[in-house]
Amino acid sequence: MALISTTTYIDLEGRLDAPFYKSEYVELENTLNKIEKSKKFKILPLGSISNKINKGIFYILKNEYRSEGIPFIRVADIKPIFLEPSNMQFISKEKNDLEKITSLKPGDLVISKSGTVGRVSLLFDDYPTYNISQDVIGISIKKSRILPEYLVAFLNTKFGQFQLQRGKSIVVQAHLELGAIRNLRIIIPDNKKQRQIANKIKKIRSLKNKTEELYREALTTLDKLLKLKKSENDSMHFSIPYREISNSIGWSVEQHLPKYAEILESLENSSFPIKNVSQLVEISHEKLDPRNFPEKIFNYIPFSNISASFGFIESSNKFKGHEAKKRARNFLRTNDILIPNLEGSFNKVGIVTKEFNESIGTTGFFVLRTKRMNPWFAFALFRSEIGQLQLPQKISGTILQSISEDVLKEIKLPLIPKKSQDLIGNLMLQSYNTYIQYHKLKKNCLTDLENYLRI
Repeated sequence: MALISTTTYIDLEGRLDAPFYKSEYVELENTLNKIEKSKKFKILPLGSISNKINKGIFYILKNEYRSEGIPFIRVADIKPIFLEPSNMQFISKEKNDLEKITSLKPGDLVISKSGTVGRVSLLFDDYPTYNISQDVIGISIKKSRILPEYLVAFLNTKFGQFQLQRGKSIVVQAHLELGAIRNLRIIIPDNKKQRQIANKIKKIRSLKNKTEELYREALTTLDKLLKLKKSENDSMHFSIPYREISNSIGWSVEQHLPKYAEILESLENSSFPIKNVSQLVEISHEKLDPRNFPEKIFNYIPFSNISASFGFIESSNKFKGHEAKKRARNFLRTNDILIPNLEGSFNKVGIVTKEFNESIGTTGFFVLRTKRMNPWFAFALFRSEIGQLQLPQKISGTILQSISEDVLKEIKLPLIPKKSQDLIGNLMLQSYNTYIQYHKLKKNCLTDLENYLRI
């Protein structure tokens, strides 16, 4: 549905792009002006409370990435308040030393400059040093003027986000300019309130860490049970008999990396029966066309709403049936396992929890329903190396490479005793329950801060 906002010529602020004058943005701008006029809180430009604000490394080659070293933050790594470390790349200390001007420390902030514009994360003490890509803006703040935990919370509230979205320069591709970042208006409450927010952020981080610990414990328990050894052979220099290539699905070098054969060999050497996917789960073909119910409101689950780190559904998009896209067709039920079919998306393997029962999912997923397995254990299998190494090996196609249903049915899974399934499945479920607490507390923190700052 089209939204129409109007403004007068005298109120134009040097911008002629319509989104700049969205009614929501204008209302928040007016609220900021009222706060400033009332002198209830100080409002300062971000540049005045920062030591430096700069873009990241301009030029870096992919072969300069490392599996460990200095974290190299890209746009995809930045999420509200916290980084998403699941696909983080690293650079060497030597490369970082050459690019020291863009390096950052714990307590600094990063903002996505391009792509998904305006996401803001705080850097914690997980690493002593970080560096950033050219599509990321790094901010080193004056900690004597403002607490970093408060600042990251503020920039993730509506007061910060509307300014970041308004600050986008739209030429070819939307992006943020450094000038717009320096001019962001920051509401600064007293130190007591800032410390309260900082304490909330620390508690939220503690829940996030607990989520990660339980998730890792589940996958580590699975590895130990199956006696899987983590492959360290990522070399692109190897040989393979022609007959193995000619009988395979794809001719890509990546599909024949030794680590893929190693995971299958480890499975075969385990003490448990190995079954095809088709013997353990049902591939659901239950569909629903929302357009047959034009005024009904549906919950829609796309790739983007699934956490790459954990596979948990973060939220759903709501639409009326007549607004549905053609890809919104999969009918989802509690405990369904979602398997992406496109190359590069397998870290989005997800599970449907009860709050998303009877949602609509994108047809970019296969939907699996377990027959002989604890669903949370099956979810763990596909999130582990067992699934994450087999799925990409089975892709085929030219332009958009994907995995077919027939090939998915042939993926190998171990059938372990129910007691062990339940142990691992319960750890994954505990991780999810902690994740829900973490997200709820984060949302409440930002909402409470917004309400506190309003006049």
